[in-house]
Amino acid sequence: MGKSPLNSIKIVLNQTSHPGNIGAAARAMKTMGLRDLILVNPKTSLDTVAYARASGATDILDSAVITRNLDIALSESQIVIATSARQRNIKIPTFNPKEAALRINESLNSGLKVALLFGNEQHGLSNLELQKCQEQIIIPTSNEYRSLNLATAVQLICYEIFCANNISNKETITKCDDRASSDEIERLFTHIISTLRHIDYLEDKRSTKISQKLKVILHKYELTTSQVQILRGVLTQIDKRTYKKTNV
Repeated sequence: MGKSPLNSIKIVLNQTSHPGNIGAAARAMKTMGLRDLILVNPKTSLDTVAYARASGATDILDSAVITRNLDIALSESQIVIATSARQRNIKIPTFNPKEAALRINESLNSGLKVALLFGNEQHGLSNLELQKCQEQIIIPTSNEYRSLNLATAVQLICYEIFCANNISNKETITKCDDRASSDEIERLFTHIISTLRHIDYLEDKRSTKISQKLKVILHKYELTTSQVQILRGVLTQIDKRTYKKTNV
């Protein structure tokens, strides 16, 4: 048997505050065939509580990557998907878990790397963190009580992905290795903002809204690495020309 497409999914837990949730999330992952766990700036250590809640999935905790930088955690992934129980004011495409699972498996069968980003238990994901994502999964909940346990959310979404993978699993996988990574998109975005400021296009009072809209555009068109390189080459030439003019 070949490598499972599910191996190309990273579960990224951002600023998790309770060790039990980390352990339970690891257990949820393993039951659904996922193994790649990244912890970003966790507020707790992987203590005995975490390992007790992990049960037979302690190997997931043993191999978990711990980092203080969210950008580093997402850098290798070509698709980053936020997860939440509620809608925020960042305009990115949203799907329920079943819809998202079908889309995720299409991406996996195309050879793409996917990261699922889960926020802190109390505060979820900030607008700035959501801007790093191309899509968002919203888990439907009762209007009377929307609070969903972190590990439960991980279990729900991993279950839908596991089921969709069994349905859509293909023997032949079409590769799409040129899809730009999250890190490449972030560097392009930073370059665009720098150039726009250099030519005095961005003003302080409207820079935030324009920046948000530009990020949505970059994620929407699923740029390849070669397309990113072309765009950065164009920006570099603009930078050089405007630098010369301002220094005449």
